[in-house]
Amino acid sequence: MLILVKQYILIIYFNLELKYLNLLKNMAHVIEIKARIINQFFISFLLGFSIVFGLQHYQKIEFMPEYTPTNISGLKPSFEESIPYNTKISYLSMGTYFGNMYKEKGNGLMIIDLYDNKVFNYEMKSRYYFEATVLDYKYGILISIICFIFILFIDNIKIKLT
Repeated sequence: MLILVKQYILIIYFNLELKYLNLLKNMAHVIEIKARIINQFFISFLLGFSIVFGLQHYQKIEFMPEYTPTNISGLKPSFEESIPYNTKISYLSMGTYFGNMYKEKGNGLMIIDLYDNKVFNYEMKSRYYFEATVLDYKYGILISIICFIFILFIDNIKIKLT
């Protein structure tokens, strides 16, 4: 009787093992990723970071001059003071669109240089926009994912109105 039980258990064990192996053979599928989906992913990645870079253009680049106010004794204090245009800038700062702050040293710039488009031109400003975009990389990734899902939705689902 004990021998029959052992044989029966072995038969059940081998049957389960064969079923498991057959199940694994049936589960072995090839995952196909079309080149079109990879292209859409890169396009959405580029689009997401381009949107963040474009949003940075709405922010102001501010400066802090290397200037100590003059206090002439006997006069009333003033909330307004004129700063000469040849004053050097200690640092430039820019608040990003999503709330981060980017600061950089003045690099020998003077206040008059900020108003001169030949010195402080778009090429120089774009460096600040790029650095602000790098600070806001999380939002670039988030917008990229949203764009990718939207592109997949538009591409794979056909809506017919009758």
